[in-house]
Amino acid sequence: MIFPYILIAVVLWYGGLKVQQGKLSVGELSSFIFMSIQTGFSAVSIGPGLTQLYQGLGAVDRIYEIIDFEETIEPSIDVSIYKNDET
Repeated sequence: MIFPYILIAVVLWYGGLKVQQGKLSVGELSSFIFMSIQTGFSAVSIGPGLTQLYQGLGAVDRIYEIIDFEETIEPSIDVSIYKNDET
């Protein structure tokens, strides 16, 4: 859990050196850091999203099992007398 903070510190240190040498502006360095953080948060949020997707797929499979279920219980009374067949 400490690795991202160490990585940001290294980027700040190295970027600071480049700013002092005039090879990089402060705006470019801060833009890079903020974009890196945003990309990191996006990458981390993929895991829970995929978990929810697979849970949803499992639920859909279960719903299809219920829909496709065929009754095996036969009615105990003659239901034909309740039908209104005029054929």
